[in-house]
Amino acid sequence: MKSSRINFPLLVIVLVVAAGLFFIGWQRIQIDTDIVSSLPQDNPVIRDAVHIFLNHPFQDQLTIDVGLDRPDPDTLVACGEVVAKALRGSSKGSVWRISPAACRSSCKS
Repeated sequence: MKSSRINFPLLVIVLVVAAGLFFIGWQRIQIDTDIVSSLPQDNPVIRDAVHIFLNHPFQDQLTIDVGLDRPDPDTLVACGEVVAKALRGSSKGSVWRISPAACRSSCKS
């Protein structure tokens, strides 16, 4: 059986070249976080939303769209209040589901 030896000079050269290429790649990488630019700009709804995002001071805030499948403004307002209360008391990464029934019960109390 033939014993294999590690060619240490070649191993060092390969590791140095790999580290150098990794460093060069790390310095050149650019991550584009502007997801709005990837949306279709010919859609009027998206165009208006982009205008709002770019020109209004709520960019560091969270926007939550609460809706119902029927016209019921009292339940919708109650759901908004339940969501706001849950957000104030939540920790980062919390996940919860709120049903319209829970909103109606909080609206009555």
